[in-house]
Amino acid sequence: MSEKNKKNQQEALGYICNRKSGSIDTLINELGSDVVREFELVGFIKRGITADTQATWKAVPSANSFFKSIYGEPTLVQKIKGYFCHYVLRF
Repeated sequence: MSEKNKKNQQEALGYICNRKSGSIDTLINELGSDVVREFELVGFIKRGITADTQATWKAVPSANSFFKSIYGEPTLVQKIKGYFCHYVLRF
């Protein structure tokens, strides 16, 4: 995967995590049908949160946690583990 595709996928995942839900047409216009189809296959978005099943989408909680774990700031525990590995294990 090229660096440009990684950046686009990161932005697309951030978009669905920030929006949480909405119209599928708007999502396809913003991200493209290929990205929407890929996120559906992976399970990051789910269609049909209203009676018109093909018109709406919703981000699943695992998408938000995946986005934060990959692209978010490290937690305090992760920072401490990093410091431990850096300073203690270098001896």
